[in-house]
Amino acid sequence: MNTSRLAVLDSLQLDKLPRIPPARTPPEGATQLYHLADGIILSIGPTNSRLVDLTGDDELTVDFRYVNALEQLALGWDMKGVEQLAPKLVAAGFLAEGPPRSDSVLAGVIGGLDDVVGRELATGWSPRVKAAHEATLRAHARRKRFFEQIGQCPVLPETAVRRALTVGDAEVVGKKKVLCLGDDDLVAMPLAMLGHEVSVFDIDDFLLRFLGDAAREQGVSIETREVDLRDPMPPDLLGQYDVVLTDPMANRECFELFLSRAIALTKPGGRLLSAVFPPTTKLFKTVATELGLSIDAWHARHNRYYTHAAKLHWYESDWVELRLTETTKPTVLADAFSVPLNLYREDFAQRRPSFIGTFEDIGELRFAMPYFLDLLVDVVEKAADLTLTHRVVHAGENDWSVVHGTTEEGHLLLHVDRRRKVLSIELVPFVPQVEDAIRHFVMNVYKPNPAEASVVTSNIVWELRVR
Repeated sequence: MNTSRLAVLDSLQLDKLPRIPPARTPPEGATQLYHLADGIILSIGPTNSRLVDLTGDDELTVDFRYVNALEQLALGWDMKGVEQLAPKLVAAGFLAEGPPRSDSVLAGVIGGLDDVVGRELATGWSPRVKAAHEATLRAHARRKRFFEQIGQCPVLPETAVRRALTVGDAEVVGKKKVLCLGDDDLVAMPLAMLGHEVSVFDIDDFLLRFLGDAAREQGVSIETREVDLRDPMPPDLLGQYDVVLTDPMANRECFELFLSRAIALTKPGGRLLSAVFPPTTKLFKTVATELGLSIDAWHARHNRYYTHAAKLHWYESDWVELRLTETTKPTVLADAFSVPLNLYREDFAQRRPSFIGTFEDIGELRFAMPYFLDLLVDVVEKAADLTLTHRVVHAGENDWSVVHGTTEEGHLLLHVDRRRKVLSIELVPFVPQVEDAIRHFVMNVYKPNPAEASVVTSNIVWELRVR
């Protein structure tokens, strides 16, 4: 594995570098610019930042003090103040001379993903749409920095083009005034290539600078404005756009805020286009109904994404076409501040967390039969003040048994595999007092002397494994 490029950077005693100011546009007249070499990507995460070398499949954790310098290199920098490092980094293949351009390595990887997932859909595209796709791919391959802290996870270029096609080619539908509320997906590029008047509001000043540079490189115009959607909207832009596109995080507060801002900025009778993560379909429809929006079309599994390491992401989302009606009214008023607590976290499921418990190498198998498991559930009901509305006991030969009980909100499931000596519990939703009671009795009867235990938690499941 080739790790020389990042290894050289790691050996340069970065702690001796001067503090670098925030990313800025390279000064006019700079005699020499440098940029991150092909295949090098900067990813800024919630807990740490890292450089990724796609050619060597290598990563290097970066101290937060040097993120600004690397951001500047992603935009093109004259290395002022640390010029003496440039020759070493160029020789190592970490930097390249000249202004930033489309990364051939990144273009090859992302273009390959596009070919795999979107080849059939692209066969019927017109020459104008194909040109828009090529420009969008070049823009994606020109971006060398991702900001995970604000939920940046870009769609593939083919998806960005298909999103733009839901607005249409300006030669067919007429030139539209289009706004992207957040655009780490770079949908503004194909929209501009298809002839529309395009604006982008985003909180990320780096992304806005990048979009401006990428648009100029393609010979199109994209208006960019640094906007925090939690602040009141600019009064001069209210009701000015024919179409507004957005891709909010999948939770109620984010849906309400982004859709409310979109409503305020859209002309009466205008259109909104939004991505929706499928498990939150019911929630999104509820919010849309509360806001008085009409759902015109729902495109399932429309949006495909890639990771900051340029790999296909497991995440997919739907694309929804909405329209303002006479009853449409935002819940967050255009001139009001908003202070959501859950703006950048996904709610992956519309249910309370569940509990899964697995107890391996259990003993006392003679008490792991249907009759005794049924008695165990009786004890748990009493101890945890739990009411099962219905209960079924299943037995398969002598190898396994299942007790399934339903509650008003979910269910409790016990499964024993006597051949493998494994007892499993599923409790939906996770109720701490019920989990505590059943774990207490199971441990005492079947696993009084465990060797080890581990717990994994997320926003949708708590998993306990006892060995």
